[in-house]
Amino acid sequence: MTLYNKGNKSYSLIVPSLGRCGSTLLFKALLAYFKNGFFIQNMEDVKFKKSYVYKTHCYAPDKVGKNIKAVFLFGNPFNTVLSAHDRRVNIKAHYKHFETDYSQRSNYEDKDTLNLEKHFDSWVKKQTFPLLIVRYETLYDNIEIISNFLNINLQLPCYRTRKVNWEVLNKNKKQKIMNTYGNLYKKINNCPDIKIWE
Repeated sequence: MTLYNKGNKSYSLIVPSLGRCGSTLLFKALLAYFKNGFFIQNMEDVKFKKSYVYKTHCYAPDKVGKNIKAVFLFGNPFNTVLSAHDRRVNIKAHYKHFETDYSQRSNYEDKDTLNLEKHFDSWVKKQTFPLLIVRYETLYDNIEIISNFLNINLQLPCYRTRKVNWEVLNKNKKQKIMNTYGNLYKKINNCPDIKIWE
């Protein structure tokens, strides 16, 4: 496989995700292959440039223009929601990125306060641009498919085990999380590990 010169791309790349499931890791790795990269809060305000990579937590856009590709990352929603509310991360930033109400953050066990299911549903379907979806837990197993989709020789940093694991929660908290995010969990569980819509 050929390693193309940095910036030698005929497209812009969007890297959206449910959050806390590998988008920052992938975005940073992709900067080696693109001219520049940005985090974007609102896709409607962006004039996408070829050879640029854009990380976002926006919903899938209705229109983005030509020469766009996207790689959407998703993962176990129980771990995602716990990681997003972990004291080691900027919780307020997640609510801002998802355009949700930060004052509701303490209710995340009882309500999908980040609208993760709505976000997932907006991305995991055919779009008006080529889209690859990949399960975070299988990201490293699918490097070759992602590389072929992007026409690069993707290199990722060494794998690190996730710090948050919903399995270690006490029974009551685990049940609340399952009740609130169980429908999204089923959708994600039924989703293929990787899929491409051209």
